[in-house]
Amino acid sequence: ICAIKAGGFRELRVIYIDQVTIPEALPADKKVIASLAEQLSSEVHKNVQELEMELNDRVNHLYKLIPEEISIVNEYITKGYKTS
Repeated sequence: ICAIKAGGFRELRVIYIDQVTIPEALPADKKVIASLAEQLSSEVHKNVQELEMELNDRVNHLYKLIPEEISIVNEYITKGYKTS
């Protein structure tokens, strides 16, 4: 859903975002996700990696990703968004 640019980088544009379905989270899930995002935004947290992992897990669950899809997402997070 992205245009591939020179060097193998992907460019995300509004026309592609329209193709992505954003699931509606339950109020309790919204609260937890918002809290995690706020904690990650503050500079005082020492356990950033743990918070990022929990946030990623909750988003993966929200999108109902299967293990193979989670693996693909984690690879992009780890290696970056370059395709080549």
